[in-house]
Amino acid sequence: MVWTVLIKRAPVAGLCLVLTSVALAEPARLTLSTGLEYSDNVGKDAKNSKDDVTSINEFGLSNKVSKGPLDVDFNLSAMYQNYLNDSFKDWVMTESYLDATYKFNKQFSWLLEDRLSDVPEDSSKADTPDNIVRLNVFKTGPKYTRYWNQRNFTELSAYFIDVSYEGRQIDSQRLRGVATQNWLYADLYRSGVQGEVESARIDDAKQTNTESGSLAFLLGKTFRYGQWGAKLGAATLTRNNDDKLDATDEGWIGQFDFLYKVTGKTDFSAEVGREFTDSASDKVLSGFDELKVLRAIDVIEQDRFRLALDYELSKRDRYQVSFTSFSDKYQDQNFTEKSRNTRFRWMHWHTPRIQSAINVTRQMNEFSNSNVTKKLWQSGYSLSYMPTKHVQVAGYVRYEEAEFNTSLSDYNEFATGFTLTWMSRK
Repeated sequence: MVWTVLIKRAPVAGLCLVLTSVALAEPARLTLSTGLEYSDNVGKDAKNSKDDVTSINEFGLSNKVSKGPLDVDFNLSAMYQNYLNDSFKDWVMTESYLDATYKFNKQFSWLLEDRLSDVPEDSSKADTPDNIVRLNVFKTGPKYTRYWNQRNFTELSAYFIDVSYEGRQIDSQRLRGVATQNWLYADLYRSGVQGEVESARIDDAKQTNTESGSLAFLLGKTFRYGQWGAKLGAATLTRNNDDKLDATDEGWIGQFDFLYKVTGKTDFSAEVGREFTDSASDKVLSGFDELKVLRAIDVIEQDRFRLALDYELSKRDRYQVSFTSFSDKYQDQNFTEKSRNTRFRWMHWHTPRIQSAINVTRQMNEFSNSNVTKKLWQSGYSLSYMPTKHVQVAGYVRYEEAEFNTSLSDYNEFATGFTLTWMSRK
């Protein structure tokens, strides 16, 4: 089993390594950090709260390079956490992305994307190290653009996509083709028609295969201070597996994006949309959620809504506000998971070297299948000082409180810590 995984991943890892080495040939941004954090309830447990001190060491590397026909953008973050009172096993939290495009000529290019992240195994529970699954999404393929004239062009793309959860039987491999016809008009309007087909093999217990297709109409406009775009269409999804499942579902898809630059340093954005696909697709991944995914590969309707404002109040003050809402409706299992998240962050520069920040988060999750409601409050304050342009010293405090409709799961946590960070400069 181990050798099978290594052989399967070796070409992907090798290609990513080559592209990363190309980016590293140019000066990259390197970050090294170490620190300690004390928590009075490190396990976020309602009944048996335990305090612990965690040693946190972090490594970060990022770069963005455009070199001839090759564009590479990558970021890697690895955080090693050691619990001094052995509340949890030592673990490494990782997050990385790699985007690379090679342009053979004006019409033909090749794309490669790789995403690695840690996601909740069960989003109805607290975010602790024993409730985390590592997710990797790899995507690659060619793109061809045919320009008929200055205002009429066609885009053809074909991708191989590999989605894998570490240590879980839910991986999937997908072949996806996308064709888009675009028209440009006066006053910077644009319209189009987009068709998409996909074939997927999912390595679940029942060896599910899916075939899907969609057709959508596109409309958009670019103006002086921003842009908007809209997409509306219909989709079908057919599933079959070793358990004699043979089902076809139909639904609609759509998306609307809006970006407005209020000033040179202030942005307002909005997004609303719907996806209609299988529950293991890379289009809807936000967590593993073992309680629902492992039963069977389901059809999911995901509605999403987001508002965000990044506002510069003055040269010393800046705040960011966002509201995000997700609603995942599972067709076969007939239940819905809803999530609403509100975030506020205020940053103040006392001097060019001293900065403080206040963070407040309010999150609510509802799970109709288990009648569980989870409400989470998080707040924190941090103060940082840069004695030199490469070194930062920071301290912080944070408080977290969770409330469930079953009071046995309620918990609160207070934590404080400090970090010492060294940063290179490009």
